[in-house]
Amino acid sequence: MTSFDMNKGKIELLIEEIIKKKFPNSNFLIENISVKHKKHTQNISGDETHFIISIESNKFFKLSRLEREKFELGNF
Repeated sequence: MTSFDMNKGKIELLIEEIIKKKFPNSNFLIENISVKHKKHTQNISGDETHFIISIESNKFFKLSRLEREKFELGNF
């Protein structure tokens, strides 16, 4: 585990592990934006509640934008 990984929480590391398994040889970015939602009354407690995930993979090459979004959401 690198020093960068030590700053990641359990949920972020789990998301990263799933992406690596489902999208091998892909480029991806996981951004934890939970801090922007801390003051929302409906927010559950914790530091890992909201993420932006971008994945660049050959699996999406022949899919339309809508098909890519459905694929991404349907497989997590």
